[in-house]
Amino acid sequence: MFASNFHLFRGTPSSMWLNHVFHEVFGLRVRLDAGTSDFYYDTITAALQTDAFRPRALFDRFNIEVIATTEGPLDTLEHHRAIRESGWNGRVITAYRPDEVVDPEHEAFTGALKRFGEITGEDVYTWDGYLRAHRNRRDFFIQHGATSTDHGHESALTADLSGPPARATCSRRSCAAASARRKRTCSAVRC
Repeated sequence: MFASNFHLFRGTPSSMWLNHVFHEVFGLRVRLDAGTSDFYYDTITAALQTDAFRPRALFDRFNIEVIATTEGPLDTLEHHRAIRESGWNGRVITAYRPDEVVDPEHEAFTGALKRFGEITGEDVYTWDGYLRAHRNRRDFFIQHGATSTDHGHESALTADLSGPPARATCSRRSCAAASARRKRTCSAVRC
């Protein structure tokens, strides 16, 4: 399907980038279309099986200075620790992405919020405790090399709430965590 419609990408940044990668990285010299898609698949699959396409080899080949990954607030960051302790000189940093504890409609919200409180030792069902929990985890991420956060909000709409409205919103969010029926109540306002 993709190969049959690849021509529709002509002139777009995506097309330019993909064609560059197909040509320069994988050595493909024929245009991608329905008739060449199996050839593309086989060529790329074979290349990915070689040592030259292992992550660290690509990191060196493309002279990557740093790469950032995103992890949730419950992540132990053990893989980042293992990379640092491996003796490899590549720089891989994490970014804090708390979607599962800020979005009441996230499928893991209820359990994640409970676990968030457990690992931080904070009462995340109160506004102040919830904020302390985020500060705690952000500090943990910073200690493991994080230099940014990443958020997946559907809207850029924000509200600068003072203490009482923020606490009320958090209370509604807590109700959402306790009751699946009320999750939608909090979806318009994020704590």
